[in-house]
Amino acid sequence: MEKVRELPLVSFSCSGQLVDSRLAPADFIQFWLRKGAHVVIYGALGLSLAAALQGLNRKRWFWAGVILVLVAALD
Repeated sequence: MEKVRELPLVSFSCSGQLVDSRLAPADFIQFWLRKGAHVVIYGALGLSLAAALQGLNRKRWFWAGVILVLVAALD
């Protein structure tokens, strides 16, 4: 826990909640873990969609991106 307290001071608001590395270091780390998990999961979904649409050749990346944006917007 000592290393967590050595984090540089970072403070910002996200969805109306304060994210602060000094006031709540565990919440700060959890915030970034959740955001990182979103990136990984949506990346895997995008690659899966592109593989599923392989018959469309070049257009598969476009359609995979469109579907991915729609799913993310609904999330």
